[in-house]
Amino acid sequence: LGGPHFESCRAAIAQRVLRELTGPRRLKPNLAVEEIDLLRGLAMALTAAGGRVLSIEDIHGAFTARSKAMVTGDFVDALLGKDKGAREEIELLIRLAENVTGGANKRQAARWLNANVSALRFEKEMRFGPDSPAQKLATLAAIQKSIQRAGLVVEEAGPILAKVGDVGGLIEADSKLVATVARAPAPAVHRLNLLLKLAIGEAGPTGPVSERARAEAAKLMRAPETRDELVKSPQALDKVRGLAQACGLAA
Repeated sequence: LGGPHFESCRAAIAQRVLRELTGPRRLKPNLAVEEIDLLRGLAMALTAAGGRVLSIEDIHGAFTARSKAMVTGDFVDALLGKDKGAREEIELLIRLAENVTGGANKRQAARWLNANVSALRFEKEMRFGPDSPAQKLATLAAIQKSIQRAGLVVEEAGPILAKVGDVGGLIEADSKLVATVARAPAPAVHRLNLLLKLAIGEAGPTGPVSERARAEAAKLMRAPETRDELVKSPQALDKVRGLAQACGLAA
């Protein structure tokens, strides 16, 4: 079919794919997660072939139509199921938001995501779950990064990111993690590195946690013992300087 004599055949097959995409039938009945993966694969394949047998506009229109069906209540219910935890549901909704196309569909996916992130269930699961405070904050940082990669507009993503950060702030307040790190019986440079990683949103979410960590890091950087350690280790100084610059502190 790759030869010049079958162009009309390739075009007919491609048009049939578009009809299926814009039609009412599920691509993977009863397998919502796999349907998202399939949609992503189809998007890559058809976009690569765009311009030869299908126009980019037709491809985009078909995926926008399919995306509209994937942000409905029925599909989201099928995606989330009944036995998943709040964190797992949010990760699935981020995956959905990342793979749907069209401004209206992105906004609807963001609404589903915002509702779940704002739910008391998510806050309670994160605050009172079995993981350590450091693990919980790292999980929230990963969730924030995933949201940022989902292609949502700033106005939609901002409140969601802020809520994730607020949950992190509650976890940190419960455990006093930032103060514990700042006053731990460990080398000053080691403590400073941990605080800076929290301050830049690497080891914890941005928001209250990063702000508290930044304040403690600034105080620790001014301490004589910290400066003495940094002077003795140029390699440590370079690492600290890079992290400090990333969160707006001068090392």
